[in-house]
Amino acid sequence: MDMNSERRAKIASIDWPALLQREYIDEGKTFAELERQYGIPWYTFSYYVRKYGFPRRTHQEWVRLGLGQQCKITDEGISILEGELLGDGCISWKTPGFSAFYQHTSKYFDYIKWLFDILGAAGIDCGGNIIRREREWGVTYYRRSLTYTTLAPIRGRFYPHGVKIVPPDMALDRIRARHWYLGDGCLAHPKARKSPHIQFSTDGFDDNSREILASLLAAAGFRPRLYGLRIQLGPKDVRGFLDWIGPCPAEIDHIYGYKWQV
Repeated sequence: MDMNSERRAKIASIDWPALLQREYIDEGKTFAELERQYGIPWYTFSYYVRKYGFPRRTHQEWVRLGLGQQCKITDEGISILEGELLGDGCISWKTPGFSAFYQHTSKYFDYIKWLFDILGAAGIDCGGNIIRREREWGVTYYRRSLTYTTLAPIRGRFYPHGVKIVPPDMALDRIRARHWYLGDGCLAHPKARKSPHIQFSTDGFDDNSREILASLLAAAGFRPRLYGLRIQLGPKDVRGFLDWIGPCPAEIDHIYGYKWQV
């Protein structure tokens, strides 16, 4: 029996009126939560809600349910998330001040898959599939998390006035540093020098944010240099920094392993 046949058999075996009364009405679960629980597409639940005459939820009810969704993020998950926010990661409001979701775009499918796999393991579930987008300048891949109230304070810290900054209370551990390096760091090999240096592209941040990042690197024992809109670590810090953040994750070594090739 193929996967579609198994799914149809599973759907046919369900007592839909009883399930919807218990889970959709009494427990107030959303279609997204039911999809994760039963492995059945959300639109199937929507169809049976209409078929059996269950009341459709109003916009206000959906907002209330969305606001009530929380997740328990591990400490490592917070480090991963905040490290990605130093690069291309983004947290957006769903309902301003109450709930938000994480989203990420990359030109690498495997990176998006790996990133949301580890975020999911850390407590932040993804919503929907990876979306392929074709642009005039190339192809990108996009994915977002589910909406959580838990992400609202992080959104508030990184976007206090709507523009991303580095929060004054930012910490920099090896996990945050590794994800920052994966996103916006590079190992530069200038022709005029024999030894490479590390460079972080911090063009999207203001001067205060760049100074905070430089001070965090200094506190970790390195000697950062602010160079225009970039932050650099000299050749003497390269090996120490790469040893500190650990090796490139094996799942994405074929994409970013070159950043570790001194």
